[in-house]
Amino acid sequence: MLKINNNVTSIVNGQQIVLLNFSNGRWIRTNKAYYNFIEDKIKNNKDIYEIARRIDQQKAKVVVKILDGLLEIDYLIDDEQQRYQDCIENVTFVLTHKCNLKCSHCIHNAAPTAPDMLDLEAAKQIVLKIVEISPKNLTFSGGEPFIRKDFIELLAFTRENFTGEIHVISNGTVIPNESMKRLPQLVDVISLSMDGYDKASCEKIRGKGVYEKLIQKIKELQDNGFTKITLSQIITKDNSKNEEKFFELCEELSVVPMLRPLISDGRAKGDFSTENLVPTDMMFQELNGYRCRPGKREIMISYNGDLFPCVNLVGENYKIGNVLENQKLLNELSRGILKWDTIDDFIESERPYNNQRCKDCKVNLFCWECVARFQAINKNEEKFQEFCDYKKKKLYQEIWGELFEHDNLVNGRL
Repeated sequence: MLKINNNVTSIVNGQQIVLLNFSNGRWIRTNKAYYNFIEDKIKNNKDIYEIARRIDQQKAKVVVKILDGLLEIDYLIDDEQQRYQDCIENVTFVLTHKCNLKCSHCIHNAAPTAPDMLDLEAAKQIVLKIVEISPKNLTFSGGEPFIRKDFIELLAFTRENFTGEIHVISNGTVIPNESMKRLPQLVDVISLSMDGYDKASCEKIRGKGVYEKLIQKIKELQDNGFTKITLSQIITKDNSKNEEKFFELCEELSVVPMLRPLISDGRAKGDFSTENLVPTDMMFQELNGYRCRPGKREIMISYNGDLFPCVNLVGENYKIGNVLENQKLLNELSRGILKWDTIDDFIESERPYNNQRCKDCKVNLFCWECVARFQAINKNEEKFQEFCDYKKKKLYQEIWGELFEHDNLVNGRL
């Protein structure tokens, strides 16, 4: 029997309604009255297709078309699909805050003098706890994970025990030459950070000599059979106009380009003002209503065993617990029985649709997918208004088919 997905929401504008699956970002817009008819039948466990066969043929065609759309975006699902969608998919294990670099945008304040890291046995214990909850992906990051002399041994241990994909995020400069041949068997995807499109732009953020080292390491990885390499760039006002140059570099190197939004936290909070933030849809052109689900779809485990909802929501306000101190913590979180409502409620309160100045906006489901980025921009009134002016007009036109200006809508048109 079909049911309404737990991970969906809607927004009404006049006689129209947008129905959004925030797990995959897909949505449809339709007539509110028709949807209310469908929703009533679904909630009362009625076979809506059978009902459609008994009503006016013209109305039935509309109902079936809407139903097909709701099924296509997984707005309507069965119980088995719900269990699958509610599981933790991505775990990031921050092995250390130590790093050989001191990049200006680092949200973790990673540096050579950062705090000490877990020993190998404790790291293995955490890996086994992660294996128990069966995520799709396990990502090792830092700091710089390859700064650990035992990292290859930990990767081998993970590969022996974990059936999902293993990812590594690295600055690429200290990958040991003697480990190159083993990496294709131990790691599925490696993401290297460039943060530039040439020597000057890269070294402005990451330091002198990094560009040449990284280019050389990419070639060495490829020579040893490692082909699934992504190259990332943090987007700021300084480099946002040079995306094409970055894409050209990635094509030349035969790597997959990845653009990342700047998060104003850690060292980035001091070295970059919010003036450097760029509206997300300047980077990602496809409109969707994807909403990050920290603590539910993704989690982050820090170098001391502390558990947080995601890599961007850290600190005591967001600490769920410690996986070394509480052996059942991950298991209880993944099964939905762990009580962390205070943190979860706080995260939800930071969403645009719960923000005092955004809650009545008819496009507030589409403007920010990341809580941490919204928090950062919300602290700068001038920057907030710049983002809102840019996004609101664009989103109203794309979602509702309307022109928009200063909330003065008359019959859906100016």
